[in-house]
Amino acid sequence: PLTAGRVRVDGFSGSGFSVGASGCGDVSYATRAPRSVRRSTDLVVVEGGLNDHDQPLADVEAGVRRLLADLTDLDDPGAGGPQVLVVGPPIVPDRSREAVEAVDAALARVAAEHEASYLSMLDVELSLLDDRLHPDEAGQRTFGDRVAAEVDRLLTPPGR
Repeated sequence: PLTAGRVRVDGFSGSGFSVGASGCGDVSYATRAPRSVRRSTDLVVVEGGLNDHDQPLADVEAGVRRLLADLTDLDDPGAGGPQVLVVGPPIVPDRSREAVEAVDAALARVAAEHEASYLSMLDVELSLLDDRLHPDEAGQRTFGDRVAAEVDRLLTPPGR
């Protein structure tokens, strides 16, 4: 295993932070998170942005704000909810570099406003499938290793 503990995954192909990221209707992260996160959840990792590359940045930011507000209130409004790690999109040939960088900046800005952790993936070199969009097995490993290191850092008590 890359990291210790129990992991719950709620993946949906084509979803994103904005409501319009998917052709399947509103399957945005904020819509799905409340049904996926449990009261005992210590950390929520939400990764995305490539599917939001062609959405208005205001819609992306609104989706992240809604997600982070929902997660804060999800557990116990007085306790502040679980820690949140927002992971941004990597640069891939099938998406405009400028659009991905703009989404990355928007995600980082909103995460900071909500005191959520942010992990930019702009500098990660991934090996990709022939579609020039999705990581191949080695690319998934590279991506996962980077996220796992950040998860371990966030969940490791100081001085340990």
